[in-house]
Amino acid sequence: MRWVKVVWISIGVVLGVLTLKTVQLIKNRRNDRVQQDDEYRIYPLLEHAKDIIYYVEIEPIPRYRYLSPSIDTALGEQVLEETFENPFAIFDRIHPEDYNTLERKINGQIDFNQPIIQRWKHNNGNYIWFEEHATPIYRNEELVALQGVIRNISDKVELMERLEYQISHDRLTGIYNRDFFENYMKKYDQTDDSVAMVLCDLDNLKKINDTFGHKQGDELIQNTATLLSSLSESDITVCRVGGDEFALLLTNTSEAEVKLLVNKLIDQLKHFNETTKFPIYLSLGYAYRSNSRAEMENMYMEADQWMYEHKNNKEELPLV
Repeated sequence: MRWVKVVWISIGVVLGVLTLKTVQLIKNRRNDRVQQDDEYRIYPLLEHAKDIIYYVEIEPIPRYRYLSPSIDTALGEQVLEETFENPFAIFDRIHPEDYNTLERKINGQIDFNQPIIQRWKHNNGNYIWFEEHATPIYRNEELVALQGVIRNISDKVELMERLEYQISHDRLTGIYNRDFFENYMKKYDQTDDSVAMVLCDLDNLKKINDTFGHKQGDELIQNTATLLSSLSESDITVCRVGGDEFALLLTNTSEAEVKLLVNKLIDQLKHFNETTKFPIYLSLGYAYRSNSRAEMENMYMEADQWMYEHKNNKEELPLV
């Protein structure tokens, strides 16, 4: 009877193992079906996503395992096929200033916790702004692949640039405004640059406003801004710092160059006033520092003092 018991125990063990195997097989098949169902549900989402979704192997050789068709919408026709055939093609599309960012990303030398901003060239030749969120994949502490989502942010960048422009520019004239001027002052108050400032006050604005109306006064302001901007070179910045007050800011300059600029301004004023019904009358003062550090406010006060001395000690003539 002992052997019968042993046989029954053995049969029970075998049946138990077979049952477990069967249950596991059924479970695996069920999991496979669930996984397939998930893939069937997810795949259309990936294929129709507006964002660019990708998975690219870096090692042993660069190769895209997945790249969503939306890249053709973003960059033009045939880009998807081109990229699958040649994973390095993206290097030909990256903006020169962003090439280093792309290179550091592929080498794993970038902060993947931060969005990656870069510009790629569309087939039409224009560069488009993109924001990428990439996830690195490591094997044995070596970067072997990247996966991520890339979104077109050109509209967002354009909006930000427009807002930044509005914050720093005068609405009437299009030149820099008082906020920009004050930030400029703060910036160069902490540097060791040679800086000059020319302040110009529009003497006859009130008279024009009272006699011909504010519309003509606005036109006089615009003409003054245009005339001053015509003096601009790479190191000259023109600002409207008040209703009738303008400033020319010069960097990397000398006092001799400032005097040349003032003489040029005088000549431009004379020429303009000979050909217009509404001449521009300016009072002017300037100041110069070979080192701007902690001197910007003093320089402004000096230029302002000279400007008002000129205003109070001249006849109503163009600046002489």
